[in-house]
Amino acid sequence: MPDQPAASTDDMQRLILTDPGNVAAIVRHAEALYLGGRFEGARPWLRRAGRIAPGAGFVLHSSALAARRSGDLGRAVRLFRAESALDPRAWKAVSRMADDLDALGRWEEAGPAYRWLRALGVTGADLDTRIATAGLRGATAWGGVTRVIDALTGSAAGDPAVVAALWDAADRLPGTGAAHRAWCRLADRAGDTAELPTSVAVARLASLDTEAAITSWNGRPAAWRRAAWQTVQRHAPRLRPLADGALAASVAGPAGTLRDALRGAGLVAVDIGARGLPLGDAPLLPAVGTVVAIDADVEATGAISAAFADVAGWHDLRPVTAAVGESAEARRLNVTRQPGLSSLLEPDPAVAAACGMADDMEVVRTRAVRTMPLAAVLEPLGLPPPAHLKLDTQGTELEVLRGADALLRDHVLSVQVEAEFRAIYRGQPLFGDVDRFLVERGFETVLLRRNRRRLGAPRAEVPSRLEIGWCHALYMRRIPDLLDREPDWRQVTRYCLIAMAYRLADRALMLLGHPAVTGRHPQAAAMADALRGLARAWPDQVDDSEGRGYRKDRW
Repeated sequence: MPDQPAASTDDMQRLILTDPGNVAAIVRHAEALYLGGRFEGARPWLRRAGRIAPGAGFVLHSSALAARRSGDLGRAVRLFRAESALDPRAWKAVSRMADDLDALGRWEEAGPAYRWLRALGVTGADLDTRIATAGLRGATAWGGVTRVIDALTGSAAGDPAVVAALWDAADRLPGTGAAHRAWCRLADRAGDTAELPTSVAVARLASLDTEAAITSWNGRPAAWRRAAWQTVQRHAPRLRPLADGALAASVAGPAGTLRDALRGAGLVAVDIGARGLPLGDAPLLPAVGTVVAIDADVEATGAISAAFADVAGWHDLRPVTAAVGESAEARRLNVTRQPGLSSLLEPDPAVAAACGMADDMEVVRTRAVRTMPLAAVLEPLGLPPPAHLKLDTQGTELEVLRGADALLRDHVLSVQVEAEFRAIYRGQPLFGDVDRFLVERGFETVLLRRNRRRLGAPRAEVPSRLEIGWCHALYMRRIPDLLDREPDWRQVTRYCLIAMAYRLADRALMLLGHPAVTGRHPQAAAMADALRGLARAWPDQVDDSEGRGYRKDRW
């Protein structure tokens, strides 16, 4: 059945009244209800069509298309699969099912579905690419990656989608040596492809120790370094500390390179709720400082240990399994279907449904944990107090901050925190509560990255603005507040390092140019020159960097 907008419900209802057995009219009526977001009203009509024409493939296909239009890809997959079971040669159903599985990130299922299309006689380079990308993204070990590469045609091997999929595997699977061998294998299959030599070279640098990798990076031509930077920024988040570290090492500092000067500051940064990529927004920090990555899930911290153990560029990464809270007490961790949404607080199903997150936030099990204040978690590590905190603990961020109040008042220079504008967890504090707490302790908001979404079931035919759901906010200690404490040179350098990691050159240079700093620290002028050189060398474009202009956000 063609994939086109459903007819109006009034037209279909009139037709059904005159011809109650018209299955096509019933299905179209259901599709119109689906498109309007009236899912509960649509399902009885689809069941009615099924009773009149049991096993009719077009009923299943129409139902799947209606679910697809409503955004319910999981239901669409189930219906397309049912149609293909009824008619194994229904290639349109198989193709759409495979595409929806791909969109859902269920690549281990999408790959066989794409190969099923090939068995049905569907051919073409596009299909080869889809099979390869699904296989690479679904691979759980390097052996699976090798098998996918060996099955590629030359044209598919050089396809940008295949290159991106191999970067996804390289960023996900441990073993930088195995990653480099896979890139070499892909390059052999593809022949002369412009993008692959850079990827092969970057993958080789990732497998070296950090010092050798940075020396090799900076010894290459400027054009290569720009291409490598773009490759890393686009495809390889784990290697961003290598790119930032190499850039800092290419700039002269007050004594030696700028990287040496920044590393000498002894910065400690703590990422709480560090599932995935620790401090991904500020890769210069892990390039020169110590990063403590804390998560309540031992599998998450184990994955961090495996993924980053041999990646060049990371200075000192310490994964720690712990549940951080305001005090030491027994709690229950609510583990959700999407593990990154797990929380010590209970999800609010109504708010989750309004935000389109009901399935992801469904609690699948609970686990007993014992929370500890941040200082107690850090004490066994024997590190200096942290200068930077990043918190993404799904609603308990204010609890964690309260438990770290002494650290915040005396040592912390900056905080990146996730905060919600509506309570998706029961009883959670909102952005205003977190903001007030930090402002009262001498911090100010300097960056805000908003997450926006439609509410309820999106209605394709009704335009609507997106509403704010939550944000990631960066707070830094106010410069006057910092100067009142008469900071030593290491504290000044840490503050500047954090500012530069977030591309806030103005803030770093303002501190270094203040008479209270230049009068006490004669090396401030040389550091300011080095930071200007670093800012001018940034390969990526920094927003709002021209003159002293300002910009108003539009509603």
